[in-house]
Amino acid sequence: MQLSEEVCQSFLTEARSLERVGANQKGHDSYNRWQRLDERLRLFCEDMVVYTPHQQDKPKVAVHANKPVLQVAATQLNQAPERYKNAEKQAAWQEYYQPSAQCSKVNKTAQEHVSCNQEATQSRVQFEQYWQEHSEQQHVNAKQQQVDGEADKEIVKAEQTQLSSKRVENDKPVQVQHTTHVAAPVAQLQSEPSKWQQVGRYVWVALLIASIAVVSVTLWPYTKRALGHFTSRLLLHRFFKQSLDDNYFALGKVRLGTRNHVLDVDELIVSKFGVFVVQYQRQAGAIWVDSHSEYWTQSIDDERHYFENPFDALNKKIAVLRELLDINTHIYGCVVFPKDVYFRTPMPNEVCTYLDAPGHIQAHNTVCFNDEQIEQITLQIELYQQGSSLIERIKQATERFNPLQLN
Repeated sequence: MQLSEEVCQSFLTEARSLERVGANQKGHDSYNRWQRLDERLRLFCEDMVVYTPHQQDKPKVAVHANKPVLQVAATQLNQAPERYKNAEKQAAWQEYYQPSAQCSKVNKTAQEHVSCNQEATQSRVQFEQYWQEHSEQQHVNAKQQQVDGEADKEIVKAEQTQLSSKRVENDKPVQVQHTTHVAAPVAQLQSEPSKWQQVGRYVWVALLIASIAVVSVTLWPYTKRALGHFTSRLLLHRFFKQSLDDNYFALGKVRLGTRNHVLDVDELIVSKFGVFVVQYQRQAGAIWVDSHSEYWTQSIDDERHYFENPFDALNKKIAVLRELLDINTHIYGCVVFPKDVYFRTPMPNEVCTYLDAPGHIQAHNTVCFNDEQIEQITLQIELYQQGSSLIERIKQATERFNPLQLN
């Protein structure tokens, strides 16, 4: 950077005045001021003013001897890096090396010149490595293109030979056979997958199998519990038929309905000891029971969940069933939980586990219905049971219906 002409002239005038009084000699009081002016005139006013005759007579070595070491180094480092003779390599270097913001400045201090020179040197070393790898890759690509080109030429020649052989008369079978032998290896080379592709397929299959195994092991306790509850629900009717004697008639899952009510019963049992409505609950783990609470608590795997009090739904089913069957008494409810449940609070009498349900039903041993009344109750259930058309249900009931007076 060069200073303006006015500033340089003012520096020159002050330097000459100091020289007249001998300030250019060491030991003078103004020697430091004259030395700074001398440095500024040589560095920043070289193209605008002519220095004092006193300084022009000094040898060039003396001029540089007065400069600090960093300034001399900056003058040497301010040279542009050598250009590559290869134009392609030089263009690649210019694209590769992007100087930092500090090195992109026009005016840099001596320390900045030194750090920028080190930056350019390190970038030059990295570029040489990059250029060597790039050249090797280009060489490999060129060889691969050459091999692919030769293979394409062989394929084209084989196709041309095959087409020409079709136009030739039948007296040249040897040429057709030769063409087939030439085209077959080329097609075989292209159709065969590489070794790494086959290995990659096996790796993906192994990862898929491992993932399925991990997920299965993690979810197996939950899946086992869910399957057990689902199986217990399906086998509930069979379990009651095997556990109860001939005095009990298990009708299975029943859906009764009128215009105003629809009743889904998990298991309906009719006997001379009463009608039993069984409601199956799928909750497991620890259960906190309170017959007067709106919600009950379930704790499983250190997590608590809340579900509605099953007695609310059970009482509604019993009320609808009394209306349909026109029976005010001798209809009992039973809430059945899975066999792996355990209760944290005292259970109401109507609550039991899956295995204790038959014993709970057989505990009612007072006879309240005779055989004719049991038959009438069964027919009424068939009449109101949904699943078939209303006409079919009425027809089926009237064929077997024998009006009886229930107690």
